[in-house]
Amino acid sequence: MTPFKQLNTSRRLFLATLLGLLCLFAWMRFTHVSDRPMHHDEGVNGWFLTNLVKDNNYKYDPGNYHGPSLYYIQLIPTWVTGLIKTGFTHFNSHGLEGITDTSVRVSVAAAGVLVLVGLLLASNRIGPVGSLAALILAGLSCNLLFFSRYFIHEIFVVLFTLGIYLGLTHYTDKRRPVYLISGLISAVLLFCTKETSLIIFTVMLLAVLCAESTHELILTGRLPSPVRIVSEKMATVNEKTWRAFFYGACIGILIWLILFSSFFKNLQGLQDSFKTFFIWSKTGIESGHNKPFPYFINLLLIKYELAAVLFSLVGAAIASIKNDRRGLFLAYWTFGIILAHSLIPYKTPWVVINLLLPMYLLSGYGIQSLVTLIQTEAAVTNKKTALFTLAVFFALPILLQLPVTLKMVYTDYDNNSYEQVYQHTVRDIYRLINDIDKVAQESPEKQDIQISIVFSSNWPLPYYLRNYPRAEFWERYDNIPHVDAPLIIAQPNQSEELEKLLKNTYSTKDYSLRPGIALRLYINNRYVKRQAPDARQAIPLTRSLTPSKQLRPGLWQDLFAGSQFTGTPATTHVDKINFSYDREAPNKPGTSPFSLRWRGLLKVPSNGIYTFILGSDDGAWLLIDDTLVIDNGEIHPLLYKSAPATLSAGFHKFELKYFDAGGEAVLKLTWETPNQKEEAPLISALFSEEK
Repeated sequence: MTPFKQLNTSRRLFLATLLGLLCLFAWMRFTHVSDRPMHHDEGVNGWFLTNLVKDNNYKYDPGNYHGPSLYYIQLIPTWVTGLIKTGFTHFNSHGLEGITDTSVRVSVAAAGVLVLVGLLLASNRIGPVGSLAALILAGLSCNLLFFSRYFIHEIFVVLFTLGIYLGLTHYTDKRRPVYLISGLISAVLLFCTKETSLIIFTVMLLAVLCAESTHELILTGRLPSPVRIVSEKMATVNEKTWRAFFYGACIGILIWLILFSSFFKNLQGLQDSFKTFFIWSKTGIESGHNKPFPYFINLLLIKYELAAVLFSLVGAAIASIKNDRRGLFLAYWTFGIILAHSLIPYKTPWVVINLLLPMYLLSGYGIQSLVTLIQTEAAVTNKKTALFTLAVFFALPILLQLPVTLKMVYTDYDNNSYEQVYQHTVRDIYRLINDIDKVAQESPEKQDIQISIVFSSNWPLPYYLRNYPRAEFWERYDNIPHVDAPLIIAQPNQSEELEKLLKNTYSTKDYSLRPGIALRLYINNRYVKRQAPDARQAIPLTRSLTPSKQLRPGLWQDLFAGSQFTGTPATTHVDKINFSYDREAPNKPGTSPFSLRWRGLLKVPSNGIYTFILGSDDGAWLLIDDTLVIDNGEIHPLLYKSAPATLSAGFHKFELKYFDAGGEAVLKLTWETPNQKEEAPLISALFSEEK
């Protein structure tokens, strides 16, 4: 008989539930992991990984970037992917074939799954039901799920922090040296991952002291000194513990030496691993990412993690009532880490998952305590009803949050109206890279085509252009040695000065990189392949009309409150339609949510196929002669769609609809005429009849 069959029915059901949930949550972390564009920071990390793979070169920079562990861990899925793609006989450990959006996120997704496994292993401290509750909270967590799919250091910070907790608590309970050694190794790996390790070490140490002090204060009424607590703990350390500590310290020091020295090729990195704390302490105050004190509490915890917030408060209260050291430590750790990161001005949303780890453990502790109380308390007459009520109270906020979680993680991952989507690259970057790839493949140079990128805030473009060895990045237009490169990427506000330097003629296309940063691609006309639109795919709109009233340039604009084009609109006459506004810019056409409709006539100069390009954030629709030409509807970040239409010369009925649900508001409509195959503004061809 197998060990599983030897278990009673309830235990088998419990283990099957754990396994099923773990598989579901693992799938949620790995599925469609490459759909989202790479964030600025992911692009930086991807570039470091590229240099490490290609040139076996990595040098720790204490002033700008985080620790080296992420890149060396990532070598494993990179090499495995490269081996699968090229085969064993053609595999090259320095080739870039293994670097893909999927492979670089596999390691962080795997770390996210290991965090879930680690929460289950904490059952020795928070109980089996508590570990199951912690698993569910973490598995369906909007924040943890979202940032478990980010190629940044943060999920490894959480994993190694959990490794410290599991190693030291299991050693305390079982006194097996392997647990102490694993805890020390986790601490060193945390140190090698990110500078915030110092905050975590400090808070966890203070949490131990506070828990011990509180326990004795409640028990005896006297507050012991920290020195006495440490002295008493040290007196219990035996030779076996010192030996395990020595082995763990030796292994940890070796890991530190290897990672920060880049396998002994950069010994300066060892000194820099400590120097970085002085640099980042200043960055934490003057970073440009400063947020108010309640940023994490209000926007990322209460709004998205309500169940964990409520049950962590329950856990803290029960730990105080029971005077339980284990619960008191989790309570002090939770509130200490929240306080520490709230006090530091530097705040980015992914840091929140460091706050969530002890909160999930404390919530599990609280739920386990409530379940035990219900099962053992004689005053509870209907235990099944009480347990069911507790389960509903636990599950309800999670289930209510789940639709938002799924939408953010899998469809609206670049919609900056969510707090987690922080200055994120929008999916329009795929259109830019596809256009570059298309020009490169049709050119004689192929991957060796010259690309000049002329603006400073260019991440993650270096990562996306990693396979173009002649892609060069410049901060100023007047420093470019290859002024007339086949491809130039700049910002639209550089156009006037840049175009003065260009000797050849260029076609241009506009894109969005992230909120507030637009890009313009210049394609040397020698590389532009002219192709007429396919008449079979073009929408036939061959009936022109005759205006019945006097015409004036521009359109009638209807502004509606709300996003449904309902109610009585405010109507004005406008001479422009394209705009781009930040989240809640004071000069927005309306207060979000709002909707706009433009009405008028489109003057077509000659018969032919015209291609319309409509970009919007959020939804927009283009109708000509009451026929839907482009459907760019629904809530989404900046997204471009295009469609050809066969138009006859003369006037055609024109209608454009747009709505903004919140956040940035962007609308851009251009067209390509049969005689000039490049995007041009449409407003000069739009007219309206006098009322």
